[in-house]
Amino acid sequence: MSLDLDLIYSQFNFKVDKSDKSKVYEFENFRLDAVHLMLYQKDEEIPLVPKAVETLLVLVEKRGEILSKDELMKAIWTDSIVEEGNLAQYLHLLRKILGETKDGKPFIETFRRRGYRFYGEVSIADF
Repeated sequence: MSLDLDLIYSQFNFKVDKSDKSKVYEFENFRLDAVHLMLYQKDEEIPLVPKAVETLLVLVEKRGEILSKDELMKAIWTDSIVEEGNLAQYLHLLRKILGETKDGKPFIETFRRRGYRFYGEVSIADF
C-alpha cells in the first residue's frame, strides 16, 4: 500500500487571506485592534469582553451605514441564537466608554426603528 503524498498535498490551499481583520482602526483618541479584539484609549487598554469589541468592530468597519439589529446580530453571533438584550447591553456599554465625538455627537448613533451607525472619522493605522 503506497501513499500518494502529491495528491494529499495538492488538496490544501495555502493562500493567505489578508482581510480587514488584520487592521487597526483609529478614531479620535481610541485605537481598535481587529486582530486581538482590543480597544485602547491613549495607549491604555480598555478591558472589554470580546463580543463587545466585535460589536464595535462591525460598526466601525461599516461606518456611515445604518445597520439593523438583525444585521448586527448576524455579524456578531454567526452560529448561535441570542436575545436582542445582549446587543443592547453591549451598545450601552460601548456608548458609555466612547462618549461623544469632538463635535458633540455620540460615536454610536441610534436611528429609531432602523438601526445603528458609527459616527466619526476613522483611519487605518500603519504598522
